[in-house]
Amino acid sequence: MGKYTLTGSQEFDNLIDRQLMLVTEEILNLIPQKDIAAILLGGGYGRGEGGVLIENDKEYLYNDYDLFVILKNISYLKKKKYQNKIHLIHEKFTPLFKIDVDVGPLQTVNAISNAPHWMMWYELKNGYKLLWGNKSIKSYFPDYSHEKMPIMEAYRLLLNRGVGLLLCKQHFETYEETESQEFILRNIRKAQLAMGDAFLIKKERFHYSYKRRDEIFSELKQDEDMLTLGIYDYYKIAYQFKERPHKPNLSKEQYLTEYQNTLQIYEALYCWIFTNKFSQELNLSDYQMIIDDIFTKDVNLKAKIKNIYKNVRFAKNKIDNSMIIKHPRYRLFMTLPYFLFNKQEISCQKLLSCNNCTDNDDLLKIFLDLWEKNN
Repeated sequence: MGKYTLTGSQEFDNLIDRQLMLVTEEILNLIPQKDIAAILLGGGYGRGEGGVLIENDKEYLYNDYDLFVILKNISYLKKKKYQNKIHLIHEKFTPLFKIDVDVGPLQTVNAISNAPHWMMWYELKNGYKLLWGNKSIKSYFPDYSHEKMPIMEAYRLLLNRGVGLLLCKQHFETYEETESQEFILRNIRKAQLAMGDAFLIKKERFHYSYKRRDEIFSELKQDEDMLTLGIYDYYKIAYQFKERPHKPNLSKEQYLTEYQNTLQIYEALYCWIFTNKFSQELNLSDYQMIIDDIFTKDVNLKAKIKNIYKNVRFAKNKIDNSMIIKHPRYRLFMTLPYFLFNKQEISCQKLLSCNNCTDNDDLLKIFLDLWEKNN
C-alpha cells in the first residue's frame, strides 16, 4: 500500500511527490503565500486510493489530480483576481503529466467552515493530502455524518454519470479505436461505481473511502433491494477497475454489449433511487412529479433570485416563467431521460427553451452546454 494508492510502488509515490511539488510551487508563484491557508490534494490520490495503470510492467497515473486551494479570509476582489489566474495550473501541467490537473474553485476558510454536506466536501475533509499550509485545516470543515449523506447527492451523482453514459453514445457513433475505447470504458466503470454509491447513500451506509464502501457493499450482498436491482457484480467489477485500471482488448461490439447491459441496469437503479419502485423502465409521470417537488419545495426568496440569475446569465432564448425561478439543474433532470433512456414523450423543446429546434443534435448540444455550466 502506497502513500497515494493501494497498489503502487515507492517509485510511483516518488513520481507523484515530484509532480505535486512542481504544482505547489507554481500555485505559490501565482498566489502570495500570505493569502493561502492550505493547498490540498483531494480525489483518489488524496485519499490514498488512486489508480495505477500497469503497461509493459511500468506504472502510470490514471486518475486526475484534484487540487483545492483554501485561502485566508481575504477580500472578494482579491479572491476573484486569484481565481482568474488559477486556470494556468491546468493549462501548464495537464499536457506535461498527461492527466487532468484540476484546481477547484478557490475557497476561503470562512467558506469551508460553512460548506454544505455535499459529497465533494465530505470526501475532501476525510481524505486529503496536505501539500502546503495549515496542518489543522481539517478542523475548519463542518462535522459531516459518515453515513447520512443527503439523498440529493445521489441524484446529482446519477445525473453526472448519466451524462457520461450519454457521451459514450457519441463515441460509438464516431468510433476511434484507442481514444473511444478508453473514454467508453472509463465512463462505463464510473457509472457502475455511481450505481453502488447511490445505493449506499439511499441505504445510509455511505463512506468517504472506496475501500470501506467496497467492504460495506460486500456486507449488503444479500440485501433484498440489492438482489432485486442486480447491481452487486457491476459495482465489484468497477471497484476492481478503480483500484487496478487496465485496458482490455475488446472489440467495438463487445464494448457496445457492456454499455447496453450497464445502461439497462442504470435505468432500473435510477428508477428505484428516485421513485422507490422496482422497474426496468422509468415511469415518467412519477419521476417528473418528484423532480418538480425537489425543485419547488422549501425554496426561499433568496434562492429563487439566485436561480433567476443563473438561468438568465447563460440563456440564449427566453426561459419559460414556470422554470425561471427553479435551479437550472431542474431542466437537466427533466430532460436527461429523453436523451439517455429514449423517453421521447418529454417536451425537450420547451424545457431547453428551444421551440424552433427540430433536430435532436441541436437539443443535445443545448443540454450538454447547460450541464457544463451547472453540473
